[in-house]
This record gives sequence, C-alpha cells and structure tokens, in this order.
Amino acid sequence: MKTFCPLPWIHFSTHPNGNVTLCCISDHTDLMSSSKNFNLDGSKTILTLNNNTIEEIINSDYFKQVRLQFLNDEIPEACKRCFEEEKNRIESKRMSSQNIVNNFNYDIAKNLTSSDGNIKPNLKYLELRIGNKCNYKCRTCNAFSSSYWLSDYKKMTDKFNYIQEFTEDEDNFKWPMSNDFWKDLFQYKSDLEQIYINGGEPTIIKEHWWYLNQLIEKDKTDVVLHYNINASYIPNQAISIWKKFKKLEVVCSVDDIGERNTLMRKGSNWSTINKNIDRLLKEGIDVSICQTVSFMNYFYLDEFLLWLESKGLQNKIHHNIVHCPDYLSPSILPLYIRDEIHKKFEQSKYKNKLMYLKNVFSNKDEPEKFNKAMEYTKMLDKLRNENFSETFSELMNLINKG
Repeated sequence: MKTFCPLPWIHFSTHPNGNVTLCCISDHTDLMSSSKNFNLDGSKTILTLNNNTIEEIINSDYFKQVRLQFLNDEIPEACKRCFEEEKNRIESKRMSSQNIVNNFNYDIAKNLTSSDGNIKPNLKYLELRIGNKCNYKCRTCNAFSSSYWLSDYKKMTDKFNYIQEFTEDEDNFKWPMSNDFWKDLFQYKSDLEQIYINGGEPTIIKEHWWYLNQLIEKDKTDVVLHYNINASYIPNQAISIWKKFKKLEVVCSVDDIGERNTLMRKGSNWSTINKNIDRLLKEGIDVSICQTVSFMNYFYLDEFLLWLESKGLQNKIHHNIVHCPDYLSPSILPLYIRDEIHKKFEQSKYKNKLMYLKNVFSNKDEPEKFNKAMEYTKMLDKLRNENFSETFSELMNLINKG
C-alpha cells in the first residue's frame, strides 16, 4: 500500500509530560496525534503515562483508528507532514522508519491487526523523552523541556503576554521517576531494536539506568542506542553500560563556544563540556553535535565550526533551527545584519556548510518580532544577572549601527 507507515505498529514516542503520540513529527496541534479514547458524548480522553499502561496507550481508540486507516491506504490527518515532504523529494520519517527496523511491512502489519485495529504490543523502536528534569535552562528552551526553567518562566509570563503561559501540572513530568513505567516497558523487550533517549537531561535521570541494566542482565543487548545529552555529566556507569549494546550514537547539544555557550545554555560549564566530549571520543564512541541555531548565535556559526574541526567533528553537526518561538529565529535579525552575516559565511572556509542558510534567511524584515527578541533578552539578562550585549558584542555592534 502506498500510504503504509510501520510506526503505529512498532513505535512508541513519549513526551516530557507523559503524552504519547504517533511519532515525534506528527501533528501535535490540539493533541491531534496523542493517544486517546473517544467517549459516547463526543468528548475525548487523553491517555498518558501518568495514568495508563503502555498497552492501553498503544490500543487506544485513536491509535487503532490510525492503523486501520493505513491498512486501507488512507492518510491520517495527523500524518500529512510526511506526505508533503515526500512530494518535495524530502526523505520523510515515514520513509526513514522503514529502514530503522528489520522485516516489517504491510503484510505483517495486517496479519497482526484485529478487525478493530487492536494489536499485541510489538515495540521495536522507542523514542523516549523522559520528562523535563534538567540542569540547564537554555535561552531557546522552556519549562516544558526543562524543570530548571520554571521559576524564570513564571516571572516572565507576568510581564510578557506573548510568552505562552506554562499551565502543565508539574506532577505530569514525574512519570520517568516511577519504577512502574520502566517495569512496564521492560516486559516488551523481546522485539526491541532501537532506542532513542532524550530529556530533560537523560544522564541525570537515574531510573533509566536501571532499565538499561535490566536489558543487559537479560542479554537483550542487540539494540542500537541513540542519546541526546547536554554533555554536562557522564556518570561513571554510563560508558560501561553503553558499550555493552550493539551500537551507540551520542548527540551532544552545544550551541556556541566559551562564554556565549554559557550564557545561551545557563547551567553549562565550557571546560566540562570539552572534557566530556573528549572523553567520549577517546572511548571510541560515535559522537555528533546538535547546534540549536537562533538569532543569538547566527553570526558565529563559522567560529563554531572551527571549534568542531579541532575535535574532528566538523562533518558531524546537525543544525536545529529555531522556528518556535518565532521571535528567537535568525529571521528576526534586521535584513542588513543577515546580509552581513551571509557575506561573512561567503568568505569562510566553511562556506559550503553554511551558505544554504542564505536561502533560508534572506527574507523580509520583521521589526515587531525583533523587538520581542530584544525585550525577551533584556528580561532574561535581568533575571539571571547576565549581559547579552557584552557577551555577544560583535552581533550587538552590528545591531547598534542600524
């Protein structure tokens, strides 16, 4: 079938607040892709890891409906992004997922599925965003993904009506600290092939180490592990645990170098980050870097690549470009500044790695969003006793010339 996607059969995608969705890129608007049951009165009950078992979530009314849609060669509403990407010749998550796991296709899915869409859980691919417990409060983050952000977030929402208020119950983020969740997940180990682990910051969530140790004790190590960490802390047990698995990939989130990174990623220590990345490389671990690109560090991307080259990682970088909130995007910089930055990129030894951004960020001026960015920056400076203008002096000199 042309529309078939294996994920609703073999995948489990969690979010920090305990929600579970069809996958990480399905449409999350108004909880569209979240696991839910349909009630007789027309209302919906969202199923989460705070209140429900994994089997209940996998066999929710909505997930069963989506499986039947794929078996009938239909496109679920929440899954349209993949098909739009494929029209534009972009490899979608639907396409890439068919290469992630072995030997799973439409015919197998059909045989495993009852007439109402129910299945026996067959978890091959896990994407675990295990809560919001974090030791950083990055300027491009928020309280949904970092518990450390919460106090600043509450103070800012009183002043700025454009910052969406964080209304989640803090207890919703505690499910990864529950042994019940990890025990529930462990019972589905037999089919497991890949695990992606993110946070919060996963290295400080001790319960997940118990889960990995249990997999090791039961000789279930033929699994690929993918981690996204902030490189602030690598427990002594981590390396020995990770090396027992079939394959390991560690992505370190770093946004800039030196004091700029420290300001953007509050709680970080530049010396510690360097030592931990060097340690991972010395251990022969497959390391790559995820750099969140915002208006703050756009001017300095070539300098960041120079640092990466010193570690042999200049070809192991992914740009996570900020689109939301839109007032933190590089596109809010005045157009004359973006032009100057692109000239800088043009003259850089990393021209081939950076000039694609000119096509992304050569659009119109957005003064209202720029003003929001400056207001947001000044508020964080005040709350955190920091000085963005001093730390990012080259960028601010350009801005002040305008």
